[in-house]
Amino acid sequence: MQEIISNKDGHCPLCDDENLDYSFAQHTDGTLKKLPYVCLWCGANGTAVYDADDNFVTHENVCNKSGDFVENSELTAISSTEDKGFLGYNFDKYKVRGKDCVNIGRYFEYGGCTYEFSIEWICLQKDLVPRLQIFDDAWKGLYEEHIPLLKALADNDSKNLSPKAMRKLLNKLGYKDIDKGE
Repeated sequence: MQEIISNKDGHCPLCDDENLDYSFAQHTDGTLKKLPYVCLWCGANGTAVYDADDNFVTHENVCNKSGDFVENSELTAISSTEDKGFLGYNFDKYKVRGKDCVNIGRYFEYGGCTYEFSIEWICLQKDLVPRLQIFDDAWKGLYEEHIPLLKALADNDSKNLSPKAMRKLLNKLGYKDIDKGE
């Protein structure tokens, strides 16, 4: 299976060649500029993503010359040392059915994320208890970047951490509150 080997501006993410053809129509997604390309060397294609100041962010939707999507291409790319994201969490922006919910993931400074999972507080036997929810695109990120969080949660097993206690725990582990700027 082919993997991304480069996440550099102007370089093909599959072969690292600098011969990309950007002659396709540019489009914007909020503040992001997206430039479709094809590599003239290996035939890969995808989209180069730039922020509002024209700084390269990442490659997305990378396909090989046969048109096969390179699995986890966005996650693989953003995990490189040139990562422009950060680990963060958010309490106040999201509510699930009116209950507290914290979303945790790898977020971009310009907005958006490569993945996120959540802890929401649900009613169980008349108590509000935290429950971890995760989508399949966040398994790798949870495994690779959040083991210290999982260990801290395991250390608090069956203690029903409150949202306030969860915020303190996340801050202690170095997560940034992306709504509060903490």
